[in-house]
Amino acid sequence: MTVPILTEDLVTWILYQRGKVAGSKLYFKIKHNLSLERDWQYVFGPDVDLLEITKDNSLVAYEIKGQRKTHSGEHDWPALYDGLGQALNYLILPFVVDSHGRRLFEGGAFDYVYLVNARPDGSKNEAGLNVIQLTPLGYLTVTPKSEVAEIIQPKKNPLQSLETKQHLLENLSTLVKFCEQSRTFRGLVPQESE
Repeated sequence: MTVPILTEDLVTWILYQRGKVAGSKLYFKIKHNLSLERDWQYVFGPDVDLLEITKDNSLVAYEIKGQRKTHSGEHDWPALYDGLGQALNYLILPFVVDSHGRRLFEGGAFDYVYLVNARPDGSKNEAGLNVIQLTPLGYLTVTPKSEVAEIIQPKKNPLQSLETKQHLLENLSTLVKFCEQSRTFRGLVPQESE
């Protein structure tokens, strides 16, 4: 049996399947929703790897790091802090800006944010987890057996704006190019699942 290489896309696929079982709506690799048809836009920087909207309308964002191919052809596991800065930026995303680039609300939409790393096992004994515990982020690991382990539970986003959250929930249709019917999603589907 070959062990799958846990790329970012495969880890996203595993989390997608978990979210679907829970009845969540999911959006993938969200960048921005620029359009000339509206007088406002969402700006995501960094891109949000996965956004889950739970049945109770909680917004949960995931910054995902998978295995990457090295120059030697091997696949390295992500370091513990890979993606930590990006995940912290999620706390203030998205920027809702008007046609002049001015931010309409201060604070982010997401209730909770996770840093997710591919790991050879779901061990909770990694040195350095105490640093992540100092933040409001949660920490998940995903293993080659598709096991998802919540190592650290997230705290409520201290930088959340309820106005930003409500705006996003009322305008999800503007994220259609990041939903399950999108080309972005089709690129995540593993070959054997098609």
